[in-house]
Amino acid sequence: MASAAGMEHALVDPQAESETLSALDSVFPQHGLRRFLALSREDKAAQLKELRLIVLGIRVFNKSIVRSLTEPYRRSSFGHWSRRAAK
Repeated sequence: MASAAGMEHALVDPQAESETLSALDSVFPQHGLRRFLALSREDKAAQLKELRLIVLGIRVFNKSIVRSLTEPYRRSSFGHWSRRAAK
């Protein structure tokens, strides 16, 4: 399932694994496990697919926030601040 979400990196990188587990815990806390285990096989598969996409979205969002906070800004000729164009 991890490869289908493009999260193979999380399987070998400790930081990526930590980020993935944090995102998963935020949308699927451990106290929800009992209810999950009571689901049918089909419902579990559907739930896992949805969780996979949500976790991936959280990780992408978090990466974009970090990137936007660390990109250098420059003052344009119009007097306002703008991001530098990527090279």
